[in-house]
Amino acid sequence: MTLRNLFSLRSASFTAATTLATVGVLAAGVVPAEAHAIIELKGKQAYAGQTSIYTMEIQHGCMSNEGETLKVMVFYGAAFRNLGPRNVAGWKSRVVAGRNGGHTVVWTTQGAAQPFNVPLYLPTRVTWPHRAGVYGIPVKQFCKGGTSVAWTTPFAPATANAPSPPLTPLPQIQVK
Repeated sequence: MTLRNLFSLRSASFTAATTLATVGVLAAGVVPAEAHAIIELKGKQAYAGQTSIYTMEIQHGCMSNEGETLKVMVFYGAAFRNLGPRNVAGWKSRVVAGRNGGHTVVWTTQGAAQPFNVPLYLPTRVTWPHRAGVYGIPVKQFCKGGTSVAWTTPFAPATANAPSPPLTPLPQIQVK
């Protein structure tokens, strides 16, 4: 065996070992994903003071397969204006005035609960805050059997006791 062949063999072995080690490290760090409340802008930037439509996506029923979705509450601070939930088949929405000038959009099923494995898309017209910045929009999801999930935990780096992202991350929007 030539020195060149030996080097190629060692290089291939090293590459394979490195790849396997990397895959092992990544697999060991994987935390099972739970549902998230996701803000979708559909390619249109949120500009300060302007009005547009965005969609809040609830990926699936309550955590740990605890049930189908019956109701969703989306909480907006006083900086958000002119909330107008759009029609969603099988769901009724209403806007409720909250404390400190904020509002809550309450979505309630009008028939069967949203099946656990079927995402729920909740479009809403909104006038974005007048100041640029990052804004959190807390969400609470209610499921059959009385369970609920509050999507309110600010995104933070992983710690010894909390994964990153957290299991119930706060949906956030960048307003420019």
